[in-house]
Amino acid sequence: MKGLILSFDIQSSTGIISGEDGNRYNFLSSSFQTSNVNPSHGLEVDFEIKDINAISIYVINQKESLSSLKKEDILTHYINGFKNYINFKGRINRSGFWYYHLVSFIVTLILIVISAGFLGVIYSLLIIIPNFAIGARRLHDTDRSAWWQLIGIIPLIGIIVLIIFWAQESKIEKNKYDLISK
Repeated sequence: MKGLILSFDIQSSTGIISGEDGNRYNFLSSSFQTSNVNPSHGLEVDFEIKDINAISIYVINQKESLSSLKKEDILTHYINGFKNYINFKGRINRSGFWYYHLVSFIVTLILIVISAGFLGVIYSLLIIIPNFAIGARRLHDTDRSAWWQLIGIIPLIGIIVLIIFWAQESKIEKNKYDLISK
C-alpha cells in the first residue's frame, strides 16, 4: 500500500503513516527499508500492513527525499538530544547521532572563539551526560550494549572502535533496545 508519513518522533523512533485507504498506521524507524533516508513528514512511502502497524516501508521517490534535508531538521536532532538529556534507553539513528554531534561541535567552537575558551569549556562540561546518553542510544541501534562506551577509556584504539560502531548501519530488525521510554 502507498501512503504519506504524517509525523515522526526522533526521540522514540516512531511515527504515523496515512495510507491511501484513509487509515493511519503506526511504524518504527526500524521498519524503514530504504537506506540513507530518514523518516520525515510528507515523505511518500510504500508499505505492508501487519495489524495496525506499517512494516517493510520503502521510500517511493528517493531522489527528492535525499535533497529535502533542511537546517531545521539538523537543529531538531540537536534539540532532541537535549530533550533526552539523561535518557539512556531506546535507539537513535545514524543521522540523528551525527547531526547532534555536528551542531554540538559548531556551538563549542563558536563559544571558544567569543569567550577565549571559557564558555566552550563550560558548554563541553554541560553536554557530557547528553553525549553519553546519545552514544548509548546509538549503540543500542546497532544492537550493542551501552557499556561498549567504556572501551573509549583505551587511548586511541578505544575511540576508533567506538567511531566504527557509531558509523555502522542501524539494525533493521527489532531488538531488546526497542523499548520506548519518555
